[in-house]
Amino acid sequence: MLYLVCKIMIGYGYDTGIYANMDYIQNKFTLELVAAYPLCYSRYRKKIGWAGYKRKDEHPYMTI
Repeated sequence: MLYLVCKIMIGYGYDTGIYANMDYIQNKFTLELVAAYPLCYSRYRKKIGWAGYKRKDEHPYMTI
């Protein structure tokens, strides 16, 4: 379903990407979906200071 939502939004002229936690990326999404769109994943822990982000060109969106 997420693939369809991204495809519809692209049809309207929007840039799309996926934001999810690692559990969803590893267990709910297909490899094709993760490879098709820019990916921003969340990793929560008690200590703030690290998060991972990936665009299609493999460069980070930002580093915390």
